[in-house]
Amino acid sequence: MGLYQRFAPAPKPGGRHRELAMRAVVNASFYVVEGGIKWRMRPHEYPQWPSVSWYFSPWRDRGDGQRMHDTLRARVRQEAGRYKPPTVGCLDSQSVQTTELGGERG
Repeated sequence: MGLYQRFAPAPKPGGRHRELAMRAVVNASFYVVEGGIKWRMRPHEYPQWPSVSWYFSPWRDRGDGQRMHDTLRARVRQEAGRYKPPTVGCLDSQSVQTTELGGERG
């Protein structure tokens, strides 16, 4: 079972068969979110935007996007022979230079 299938809503009993490939729906969602673009601006090789948005909204509301990210990160780290959770963080800062006179400047 693919990662995206774990988070896909189950088909409704007695309803039509699902026509969309869930992998394409997840890829389109990642494309829109990562690129910061509008739904209607996504490339045409992805499913139509209303369908992708319909699946994406419950994932966003339930926090599944973060769970998908965490699961993918753990899988990639494990395959690389590392611990699943990240163990080190890095913060970067930059000093701001001031004038030698000090005091307030306007």
